[in-house]
Formats: sequence, structure tokens, C-alpha cells
Amino acid sequence: MIRLLVIALLLITPLMSGCTALKQGAAKAMMPASQQQHWPTPESLGFSLQAQQVLTINHGDDSHTMTVALEVNPQKLTLVALSPVGVPIAIITWDGVKLDKQSPTGMDISVIPFELILDSIFYSYWPEAALEAMLDDSNWQLQQTYDTNLATSNASQTSLIERKVLQNNKLILEINYKKHRQPQGQINLVDHRTKLATALTTIQWIQS
Repeated sequence: MIRLLVIALLLITPLMSGCTALKQGAAKAMMPASQQQHWPTPESLGFSLQAQQVLTINHGDDSHTMTVALEVNPQKLTLVALSPVGVPIAIITWDGVKLDKQSPTGMDISVIPFELILDSIFYSYWPEAALEAMLDDSNWQLQQTYDTNLATSNASQTSLIERKVLQNNKLILEINYKKHRQPQGQINLVDHRTKLATALTTIQWIQS
């Protein structure tokens, strides 16, 4: 799916000579991502996923928006980042061991914090058990809130409406879910250490 999407966009969209990315100053101000050796494996998500979403990153007065196509299967996570006009900016893959970043257009993507984007995706989508290594590495604790109208004794992420990551009762990350599996649904994540705000607005979500 992702390969076909990229090929189609390359055929129908004129290539741009550049793309506005997060400013160097803002990128340097951001906190580092979790260490990759503690990232969860694609398989630990517990299901296969194909999603298209609009990703918006805000840091102070600096903002960057792009469409992303996310595919997760037991072997690999693939994230294709597209500019607002549909030009592929980057193809990011994670197989549970190695992170690979490629730019189909050859543009410099180093100023886009893809490690932090993947951190946001992991903390937003992966089940609590799969995040233990990331949480333990930073001495963080995870709190989850479920929709009491949907939650059952076997509460799943279907009814998850909020996650909070804390360190010694200090709020580090705050994630809010608004029907994110449906078109126009959204996930909003705020990193309270830096006020970095990330939003994922769903275009399409296919889970199996």
C-alpha cells in the first residue's frame, strides 16, 4: 500500500526543490528521543495496521505539517512522510533492531525529528506492556484513563481516552484520544518538558 502510494504521488505531483522543516533552533531545543534499544518491536503492537494521518508538530511559533502513511506488520514499521502537497519527504523503517531513514528526493531530512515522531507513535499506539523498557529506562510511570461507557473488565485501547507519563508525580507526556480510529479522529500529545505539541489526525485507519 505505502509503496503504491509513494509511486502514485511521485507520478502526479511535481517535485519541489525544498520543503519547510522545523527550524534548527527549535529542533535543538527538543528533548532527545528514547534510546532505540528500548523501542518496542513492530510485532508487539499486537495487530497489523495501515493508517494515513495528518501530522502536525508545534514548538513555540514554529509549526510543521505533513501527511504520513504508517504501516505496521509483525516484521516492520514503515512511515512515509509527505509534504502538504504530496511530495514524499522521507521513508522511515524500524524492524525492531535497525532504524533506516531515506529521502526519495534527496533532500536533507535531518532537521525533522523522526525519532521523536516515532516516540510519539509508540507512546500513543503500543500497549503498555510493550512500553515497559522505554518507561523503565527513564524511570517513568504510565497512567491510563478509559471511557467508562466503553471500558470492560478487559479494557483495550479501543476505549482509551487519555495517557499520562509521569516521573516522580511530575507530568512528562500527556496524550489525548478523540475517536482516532475514525476519519477526522485525532491524537494529541504534549511534551511538557519542552511544550512540543504533536497532533495526528486520521484520514484512514485499517486494522487487522
